Amino acid sequence: MRRVKKRPAPHWRKAPSVLVHHRSVLLAVFAAALLAALASSSSPFVTTAAASEALKNKLTDLSSFATGLEVRTGGQVFGNDSAAFLTRRAAIRDAAARSLRTRLGHVAAPVFTTEAGAVQVATGTGEDQVYLMARTDVLAHVKILSSVPGPGLWISDITAHAAGVKPGQTIRLDGLNSFSHPGSPRIRVKGIYRSLAHSPETDYWANFQQDIYPQGLDAPVPPSFAFLDQALLFHVIGGRTTGLLNVIEMPVDPAGVTLADARTLDSKFQAVGNALYRSALGEKLGCSRDAARSDCSEVSSLSAAVILADQDSSAVTPAVSLLSDLGTGIALAVAAAAGVFLVRRRRAEAALLYARGESAASFAARSATEVVVPTLLGGAAGFAIAYALTDVFAPSGSIAGSTLWSGFAHAGIAVAIAIVLLVVTACAAFLRLYDTGSRGLPWLRYVPWELVLAAVAVFLFLRIRSGGGVTHTDSGARVPTLAVFIFPLLLVAAAAGLAARVARLGLRLGSARTARSRHPSVYLALRRLGAARGLVVVLAVVTASSLGAFFYVETLASSLHQTTVEKAYMATGSDAFVIVQDSQSIPRSFPYPATRVQLANQTATLPDGTQIDVMLVDPATLAKALHWQGDWGTNPSHVLSKLQAIPSRPLPVIVTSDFGKASVVQFGGDNVRITRLATVKTFPFKAPGIPLVITSYRAFDAFQTRTRIFDALGVLSTYVWAKGPPVAAGRALGVLEPTYPASTINGYLRSPDVVLATRTFGFMRLIAVGAGVLALLGLLLYLQARQRSQVIASSLARRMGFARPAEMFSLCLELVGILCFAGILGGAVAIAAAEPIVHRIDPLPQDVPSPIYTIPTEEVVLAAVALLVVAAVLGVLTSWLAERTDVGEALRVA
Repeated sequence: MRRVKKRPAPHWRKAPSVLVHHRSVLLAVFAAALLAALASSSSPFVTTAAASEALKNKLTDLSSFATGLEVRTGGQVFGNDSAAFLTRRAAIRDAAARSLRTRLGHVAAPVFTTEAGAVQVATGTGEDQVYLMARTDVLAHVKILSSVPGPGLWISDITAHAAGVKPGQTIRLDGLNSFSHPGSPRIRVKGIYRSLAHSPETDYWANFQQDIYPQGLDAPVPPSFAFLDQALLFHVIGGRTTGLLNVIEMPVDPAGVTLADARTLDSKFQAVGNALYRSALGEKLGCSRDAARSDCSEVSSLSAAVILADQDSSAVTPAVSLLSDLGTGIALAVAAAAGVFLVRRRRAEAALLYARGESAASFAARSATEVVVPTLLGGAAGFAIAYALTDVFAPSGSIAGSTLWSGFAHAGIAVAIAIVLLVVTACAAFLRLYDTGSRGLPWLRYVPWELVLAAVAVFLFLRIRSGGGVTHTDSGARVPTLAVFIFPLLLVAAAAGLAARVARLGLRLGSARTARSRHPSVYLALRRLGAARGLVVVLAVVTASSLGAFFYVETLASSLHQTTVEKAYMATGSDAFVIVQDSQSIPRSFPYPATRVQLANQTATLPDGTQIDVMLVDPATLAKALHWQGDWGTNPSHVLSKLQAIPSRPLPVIVTSDFGKASVVQFGGDNVRITRLATVKTFPFKAPGIPLVITSYRAFDAFQTRTRIFDALGVLSTYVWAKGPPVAAGRALGVLEPTYPASTINGYLRSPDVVLATRTFGFMRLIAVGAGVLALLGLLLYLQARQRSQVIASSLARRMGFARPAEMFSLCLELVGILCFAGILGGAVAIAAAEPIVHRIDPLPQDVPSPIYTIPTEEVVLAAVALLVVAAVLGVLTSWLAERTDVGEALRVA
């Protein structure tokens, strides 16, 4: 007898595409996989990109030239070294350097420098000492003042002034000795450039700063460089005896470099340095194996940049990994819920399969076949979004191919777990709904589970208060712990659960009263909410928790931002500041509002012996340059004019709130009466725990003249504050010849601890937004789950004369009620819970002021408007779909 091959059942053939006909289930499965892949793959992307960005910041701070490879070879040019010989040796060096650059990778084109020993530029009227230098693209990195056509030598304005020479004239170069070429060579001056010592610092000259700028306040300017092309330089020194320095620089190319690449590159730099004296490469670069003939060295600051970036990376990684795991857990929970929804949404189909004797294993295989395509597509979309969002958290960071594979592996594992959870919960729902055995323990619904969540939330809060809100990484950075993120979610869930119990009772009473009124739309909405079972309660709790997470994170983030900005202005006074000499004044042509202040540290005391700081200010310019923050107290601008005009006796002052009630200040043991014009909470440059007294130069000069005490404040530190674009203001302050480079609020805001906290809460914002999206998705699934009952109810309402607009209004009112309940309760509890947490996660506890609690008013208003719009759209959409659905089909499968 011939055996007939059994064909697969039709429903198995259609299984991979069956969810296309159940769009709500398809959306839930797709969204769960997307969020799981997004949360899990974002961790390697963000940590790698953040580490790369930290590295690039360090490369910028230290300069790409200083962190690159610098090979210096020093030696002598003798009388028998001709220009042709020097040219051939330079060609060999250049070729070897370009070959080395190819092997190293992540370095830019080499910059070659040939510098001869010091010579005297002499004319009939003067002379000056210079160093002859040929350097790649040197004229593009100096300020040209004047020039003439043709070849020649470029000298600085300092040299031109000292030697009394102009472009086009001929000068004599003394100091180049030769037996075969008697007399000093003469050369034409082609042009004059602004001295590098009087020009801003640039990366291009980073490795020559010790040869350009004075090395102390009283040190003279070093001899300038005289530039000429390499051929002319070799022509001048060929056949003569002089010192010769060759420098090969390969600046680091930050484009595409990761921290791992930098570690590898640093190892290659060290290997090059170790092989200079004992390899053919070193000899080609100019390192003679005869150490007496040449001095050769390799220098790079890349290792320092790697160490600093490592510290920043180790600070970012724990927080990002923690939040990534938290987001992945939320997404997997959604996947499990999607499995239950898959069965409930297709209840009639599942009942038919159960009646035909479908086993749990067969149902699991079927479910896996149905969800595998949408989960894979969702996982791919989540992976792509995670990759794209990397630029949001680390805009200048780079990721390598290995990071892509790591993110792909994380996403793949998360999607696989999501499929398993989805199938398991679908099977559990399948057996739970249609098994004739026991349905469990019905009394569990009366157990107050909210009290358990509340107890855990209280425990976590106490732990945070006792110092468990932050942990310290190996680099010393302060990282928020898991308790900071879990505490508000549990608290909101507990409050929402308890409130839902009370609300259901109130709604039932309210619907009974509304039934006697003329508002059927309101009555139906209240009736549906009051008669809601566990599904609506769970929806309200989850929605409240999700929205609470969003408001909580926004509160922390806005408070952190405000606190950081105020700390920055406390440290800088304005947008930028510099330390200058006591005699330095601000020129009238200064382009930004600026003021000069002097600070005396603890040279005066209160009558009880408390040491205080004294600040001298110019009230007229201080009011224009000061960045006053509202949390510092009442703005003293209204009393600054009074401080300028009031009589200087008693001494008029503005004091900080910790000054006390004293009416005198002691200078050198002498009591000086004061007139207190205003009291502020704090003031820029105020030291923690040290009272500060602010007075004017005019008043204090009059006090010193009157008392003959001219050193009452001892040594003063003099600062200039400038208000304007931070980078531009800092650059403008450079004309004041500051003791140190200008400091700006941008530099403060880029400190590792601030960047870590900002990125942590930025990443947490993404998780919170994802939670809010999940809440809206849950609301959509709830509407889809009751679609058939809604179709039947709509049909019956039409027959009873209930108009369609009234039904739409009733549905919108129901959804608005759910979202308002969740939003108001979740937002209020979360924002209130954030207040004590803000003071426990200060990223810079050593700086004043203390953390500032700020409510994100704009975000709250925008979220409220968005929730109302979503409720209206979903209500109208649900009513419209109910009108288009066949009532007979709904009754048949109900």
